[in-house]
Amino acid sequence: MSAAIGNAAGAAATARAQELAAGAAKTSLGQDQFLRLMLTQLKNQDPLKPLEPTEFVTQLAQFSQVSGIKEMNDSLATLADSLAGSRVMDGAALVGRGVLAESDTLTLPEGGSANGAVDVPAGASRVQLSIKDSAGQLVRTLELSPKAGAGGFAWDGQTNAGSVAAPGEYTVEALATVGGKAQSLPVYAAGYIDSVSIDRAAGTLTLNTNTLGSLDLAAVREIF
Repeated sequence: MSAAIGNAAGAAATARAQELAAGAAKTSLGQDQFLRLMLTQLKNQDPLKPLEPTEFVTQLAQFSQVSGIKEMNDSLATLADSLAGSRVMDGAALVGRGVLAESDTLTLPEGGSANGAVDVPAGASRVQLSIKDSAGQLVRTLELSPKAGAGGFAWDGQTNAGSVAAPGEYTVEALATVGGKAQSLPVYAAGYIDSVSIDRAAGTLTLNTNTLGSLDLAAVREIF
């Protein structure tokens, strides 16, 4: 009689466990489902064949792992929201600041100057900046200091002929003479940050400038 009751209870426990497991498989096994499954097994276990202690401990460990993963995910979500908020504040603080970014284009504003910098290599005997219009015609040549390191420049719009160039975009290239050989140098144009776009999902900042367009923060050489 006891064996029959035990077998019936065991069969009921197995059926209930399978039912819960099937339901959990359709979505995911959360804390509540896992706890109900474990309690159902304990409540309906066969009195003649109780749940093995090692199996019970294993299930407790699995429950603890599920609980820990959920708590960790919640903590990571909170941390991500906090970092996104911090980036918003950081981005707002950049508005109005100047930036240097690699560019082969200079924008000459009305009544202003186009500014930038080049990295002068060691051993350079001459560094020359050539500015050309949209037709490829040379407009201005600037001689920069050959001293190694970052060398800034400012073009006030004056042409080689002594006239004033029209506002707009001009191409620029820099050549250094090192050991008697010409070497092309990257040019970094200057601009100012008008606004900042924030991608909360990716956690990235995009700097929207007045002369350099939209820049990824990683493309910026210097913020000043």
